[in-house]
Amino acid sequence: MTNALFYGDNLIWLRDRKYFPDESVDLIYLDPPFNSKADYNVMFNETAKGDKSQAQIKAFDDTWHWDSEASETALYDLAQNKPQIAELISWLNRQGKSNESMAAYLSMMAIRLTELHRVLAPTGSLYLHCDPTASHYLKLILDSIFGIKNYLNEIVWCYREREITKRYWNRKHDVILFYAKDVNNANRIFNWNEGALSYSPGTAHKYNLVDNNGRKYQIRGKGGEYIGEQQLSTQVELEHPEWTYRDYWDKKEGIPPRDWLAPPMENVECPQCKSIFRPEYQYDWLNRASRERLGYPTQKPLSILELIINVSSNKGDIVLDPFCGCGTTIDVAQKLQRHWKGIDVTWLAVDLVEK
Repeated sequence: MTNALFYGDNLIWLRDRKYFPDESVDLIYLDPPFNSKADYNVMFNETAKGDKSQAQIKAFDDTWHWDSEASETALYDLAQNKPQIAELISWLNRQGKSNESMAAYLSMMAIRLTELHRVLAPTGSLYLHCDPTASHYLKLILDSIFGIKNYLNEIVWCYREREITKRYWNRKHDVILFYAKDVNNANRIFNWNEGALSYSPGTAHKYNLVDNNGRKYQIRGKGGEYIGEQQLSTQVELEHPEWTYRDYWDKKEGIPPRDWLAPPMENVECPQCKSIFRPEYQYDWLNRASRERLGYPTQKPLSILELIINVSSNKGDIVLDPFCGCGTTIDVAQKLQRHWKGIDVTWLAVDLVEK
């Protein structure tokens, strides 16, 4: 089954092999609760008169409590297959009352990450969106489930959210942990060209020579005194063809994506040709005036999901978001011609995605 939306506890759905068989999903992105100890509300955008409404409804509570029955059940399940994770969470829970919330949160996450690993295809990859308060614990859990060798990146999403404090360095980034099911299949996982960044105007103008077929190029050195040199003259090419080669602009694939996603910068005007180059970094917090805003808390920009889905899946692949919220992942997957599955425990979220 593809293109399916599931309402309810994602652990129950994930354990149903009828809907989630082994190795059946190509890409998983999850943006679970962060253990932020906050209540998240949805503000209705307009009243019947067209005015901004102050009415709100509680979307979800991101505070986790150590409930003995639920936590012991989770730990028992983990102990059967991942005893080291159960031991870590038990140890954390014993460190005092202030750690109980984190222990409860991690027990919730660990049993779900185990199931997500099961349903992920051998060539698949997983992106876990979290914040720095829990990312180090979650990485330990993911290292245990996926294997340390299958950890590939910590991607940092930087944003310009308005909240300001003078108590500490202002927190303006999230973390996305990136794992492969099997790193030996890495070449089958990534489409780096899809996420490549454009070259700067300065780089583009180095290719200022044109051959008989109209292709732009520069002359570079590959040997002798010219090894590693670029923008050599046509005279050098003529005199030392064995030491030079033509580097063609149309063969450049762009700069591979970096492990940080930043807010947009100003457009750059090339001083030579006066062309306007748009920076590739367009990943910023969705403010309340954004057209993308649906009023759902913790909503992430479409641009982040477009990058991840383009780079780590192909058309026709199955994308899963087990904490799908307002459906950003599903929306992008549909747009990019992927199949999708989404799960959320909040009816408000499921109803919004369905509409």
